[in-house]
Amino acid sequence: MSGEVTAASRSPDSGLMVSVTFLLIIVPLAYSHFVFDSGLLPKFLGLMVGALPVAACWAKMEFRGEAVRTRLLTDLPIYLYTLIVVLQWPRALDVHQASLEVVKVLTFVIIYTAITRCSVEAHWQVWTTILVLVTFVVSLVGIAQYFGLAFLSLPSSGLPSSTFVYRNTVAMFLITALPFSFLKFAQADVGRREIFWAFSWTTIFTFLIYTRTRGAWVGCLGSLIVVLVLIGVRYRLTTLSPRRILKVFKSRKAVVLFCSL
Repeated sequence: MSGEVTAASRSPDSGLMVSVTFLLIIVPLAYSHFVFDSGLLPKFLGLMVGALPVAACWAKMEFRGEAVRTRLLTDLPIYLYTLIVVLQWPRALDVHQASLEVVKVLTFVIIYTAITRCSVEAHWQVWTTILVLVTFVVSLVGIAQYFGLAFLSLPSSGLPSSTFVYRNTVAMFLITALPFSFLKFAQADVGRREIFWAFSWTTIFTFLIYTRTRGAWVGCLGSLIVVLVLIGVRYRLTTLSPRRILKVFKSRKAVVLFCSL
């Protein structure tokens, strides 16, 4: 249909671009010495603040008819989980804590729905770059903590935890960004960008080792497989085909990556 809105036919919405970029920066880096849960509570507050403009952009695009009407495989399990959390809320032993969990889940669902219905490829190019850069900064802070060089005053239940207080939590964040950091390196042209993305990938990978979180390796492998599958489906198995991966590791990139290690 000629009037149907598709992701390919839309230009990136600048409001959504800025709003999600704000989330990708403020949530990983937020912390405070003045609250009880100094690592997670500031991040949750940043998430709540950042979710408001994301929801506003979604409402604006829905009103203008610019949002994509689509169904994804991930919709059903996410919405079912949300329904279960909401229905269990009145039966919880600690209603106050359960209320916070409901708010968290609903916030994530709003962000998920807004992004999946309103984003285009140009959004993801910027967002994945911001995600990797922020993770690179988080990793530098964590490595400095590991060697006792700096940032030792950050709240922590066990160093190195960077800005996340808990080593397990920061490891979960690292494995989310690790596949994208390698993808940036694989897609980079010859020159400084290639060297930088190789260095950022190895920095993130090194900090993941320093967190000493064994469960992170299972999550790392799982996230890498999921990202590769999704990219393969999105680009019809041409962008990251086995032949291209083999070609990458036989090329100059293998040398750059080895040197960065």
